[in-house]
Amino acid sequence: SGCVSNSNSSVTWLQKNLGRFSVLVSLSDLLKLNTDFSPLSALEVLSPKQTAELVVLPLPGLPVKDVIVNTVFDYLTESPKERRLPEFLQQLVSLTKQENIPCASYKIIFTRLDQAVPTVTMEIESALTSSKTALLQTVPSGCIVYSGECNVTPVNETKVCAGVNSTALQGRLDNGQISGVLCDFGVDVYACGSLSMLTSENLVSLLKCKLSGNTSHSAQIWKLFFSKVSVVLNSALDLFFNTVR
Repeated sequence: SGCVSNSNSSVTWLQKNLGRFSVLVSLSDLLKLNTDFSPLSALEVLSPKQTAELVVLPLPGLPVKDVIVNTVFDYLTESPKERRLPEFLQQLVSLTKQENIPCASYKIIFTRLDQAVPTVTMEIESALTSSKTALLQTVPSGCIVYSGECNVTPVNETKVCAGVNSTALQGRLDNGQISGVLCDFGVDVYACGSLSMLTSENLVSLLKCKLSGNTSHSAQIWKLFFSKVSVVLNSALDLFFNTVR
C-alpha cells in the first residue's frame, strides 16, 4: 500500500493508480490497497460487479447496509440505462447465489426494486421483474412474503398520461351520459380520467369493447386502468363471465 499514491478523491485515486483496469479488481482488494477508499463516493467508476459486491459482501469500514443499498439504488435509478442498472441486477442475482445476505438487506432491495418500477422504461421494468423472481430463490424462508394482492399499482400516471385528454369522457361520466358511447374512447382516455362514476355494468360493456389507444405505454396504461376500476372489478368480472357462458 505504500507504493499506491494518495489522492483527496476516491475517483481520482482509482483512475490515477489503476485506470481502466480498476474494474478488474475486486472491491475487497481495492479496500486493502487503500483503507481510505470510499466506494460510495466512487460509484461512477465502479463496474456493475463491483457495485453488486458493495451491496452484498460484508466489507470492512463501510456504512451500514441500509445506507449502502439506498445510496446505490439512488445513484443507479437516477439514470438506469446509462448507469447500467440491468447489468448491476444480473451481478446482484449472481452474488446472492454465492453469499448469504441478511433478510433486512433483502427487504430493502425488494422495496427499492418496487419503487423503481414507475420511473423506468418497459425494458428496464422487465429487468427489475426478472431480478425479483430470481432473488426470491435465495431469500431466507419467511423473509419476503407476498399476499397475492397488490396494495399499490406501480405506475407513473404523470408520465403515461402526458398528452392524453380525458375531458370529453369526464363530462359524459359526470352527467351519466356514458352508456351509449362507452366504446368511443380509448383505454388511455379511460385510464387517465377519474372513473369513480363508472359502474360494474359499464365496466362489463367496456370489457366487450375492442379498446385501443395511441400510447407507447400500453402495459402501464392497462395497469392504471384496472387500478382505477378496482372497486367494481370483482362484481364486473362476475357479470362478465355470466354473460359469456
